[in-house]
Amino acid sequence: MQYAYTFAGWTPELEPATSNTAYTAVFDESIREYPVNFYNNTGSELLFTTNVPYGSTPEYLGETPTNPSTAQYHYSFAGWGRDMMVVDGPSFYNDYYAEFDPILRSYDITWVNYDGTVLCVTNMPYGATPAYSGATPTKPATDTTRFTFSGWTQAVVPVTGATTYMATFEERAYPVDLSTLTGTFTAIDGDKLIGATTYAVSIAADATVTLAGMASPGLTCLGNATIVIADATTNTLNGTLRAGGPGTTLAINGNTGTLTVTGDNYSAGIGAFNLSVAVERPRS
Repeated sequence: MQYAYTFAGWTPELEPATSNTAYTAVFDESIREYPVNFYNNTGSELLFTTNVPYGSTPEYLGETPTNPSTAQYHYSFAGWGRDMMVVDGPSFYNDYYAEFDPILRSYDITWVNYDGTVLCVTNMPYGATPAYSGATPTKPATDTTRFTFSGWTQAVVPVTGATTYMATFEERAYPVDLSTLTGTFTAIDGDKLIGATTYAVSIAADATVTLAGMASPGLTCLGNATIVIADATTNTLNGTLRAGGPGTTLAINGNTGTLTVTGDNYSAGIGAFNLSVAVERPRS
């Protein structure tokens, strides 16, 4: 299989016959060549073919093989899966198939505010669950409405591609008219309370709430809290004013407004305040 032979003539040279003569065929000898083929990773596409002499090692001289990306992976050409073998005849070893290393893709996850302003961009690998790491989104208040960040326009899910999440907000009337309540209510930071209600009212932890002419059966702080008494307003708690419990502080601030508390058995821990209010201290 190493050599190919081509008839070259006779020896001795042919001459007119004068006697019995024997002639021997003469052949030229040449190294045989065998085709070597290079395919893509599935074998569905011939990338390059070359004829290689017996005893030589093939060399790929085509373009660098590529493999289409998926949503999850890019692919980097990694070779042919084995070393090039010396050609010693026709053989399936003369066929080579491209191999690729998968590279996990990453995508930009963009977090935008209600108006499209970019808040944060994070680059996350496919399959990871993104988490917002920026400042809490805000939306400017109007004369009658306050807005509280409530989440994103779509559920945050594992990354499968570039995604944009837009902040959403819960609308909250400003001021909050307690007379419209149909059940218990928790005031949050920035609320202003007006009107009278028969339902229990609480103040969320770490919130600053303004009382601007309100009345309720009582007021319970769920943690540290600051109550601001709006100037020239009268506010009444027909029950208890409860601070947030041990280790918390309730500050009551104001100038010309009043807050009257009519109940008893109040919780301890009411903090310093600069307005004289009718608050009964715990009984010993």
